Amino acid sequence: MGFDMYGKTAGIIETDKIGILTGGILNGLGMRALAYDPYPDPQAAKEYGFEYTDLKTLCRKSQIIYLHCPLAKETE
Repeated sequence: MGFDMYGKTAGIIETDKIGILTGGILNGLGMRALAYDPYPDPQAAKEYGFEYTDLKTLCRKSQIIYLHCPLAKETE
């Protein structure tokens, strides 16, 4: 059983190429998209309609969280 995503908030952890495009898609679906990345790209956020925030806020405010983390020591 699914649910209506319109009007919900989604969080994107790591805005690599796919994460940036995901932000644009979520925005197009009528969702608010929050993002966290240690190296934010403000131009991409503006272009694709999402906003950067800290990780704690992203987790607290998001109903859905997308993980786009590479496997590295920092993300284990």
